[in-house]
Amino acid sequence: GDYTSFSKANNSPFDDPGLIHLDDKILLQSVVMNSCPGGQDFWPQGYILPQEYDSYLDVCKENINDEKQMSTKKWILKERSGYGSHGNRIASTDEVLSMYDESKLTEPILCQRIVDPPMLIDGQKFSLRIYVIYFPRGEETTLPKDGKETISAEIYLSTEGLVKYASASYVDAAMKSNADFLDDQYMTNSGRGDGRSSQQHDLQELQRYFRMNGFNYDNMWESIERS
Repeated sequence: GDYTSFSKANNSPFDDPGLIHLDDKILLQSVVMNSCPGGQDFWPQGYILPQEYDSYLDVCKENINDEKQMSTKKWILKERSGYGSHGNRIASTDEVLSMYDESKLTEPILCQRIVDPPMLIDGQKFSLRIYVIYFPRGEETTLPKDGKETISAEIYLSTEGLVKYASASYVDAAMKSNADFLDDQYMTNSGRGDGRSSQQHDLQELQRYFRMNGFNYDNMWESIERS
């Protein structure tokens, strides 16, 4: 059908206050972890601080046998709303704990574990931007065994997308001391608007890279569809 009469498009969540929830990372974390079956299978380990500080601290204590590694473990801190990586920063476990101890976590912030070491392309960290169209059909609902209401929906996944690269090469942890350089190594969003160089390719380029290096692109795409 023709959905254009009630569809909206925006370049920034701040273009339209009615769309601000689309970039609400705190809300998204809560929805995925509490309402999506199997959400932990595809969603990064994360905690809403300071509310879930005790759970975060428990994870730190579980790794006390390797205290040095845990203290330098990297997390990404994300403010509730922001685009182009604005409002995001990289922090070690020690830095996160210090922020809490010094009462700097006055507003909710999402603290997510960074996979380390990540998969690299030509020495650079990358991310995928995949486009999804979601049409809820609220008139059809089911009530599964867990008692949570499920809304029927049509979901379309575009096979066109982007591979977005960090602007600096990913190097050994001993060299990761400068905060700006850390951002350049980890942040892959070209909308940061800070003048740093960045690049991106389409998914066809990623397919070629996978094929040349013996990786199975179809398996990766199937895992995205399942998520």
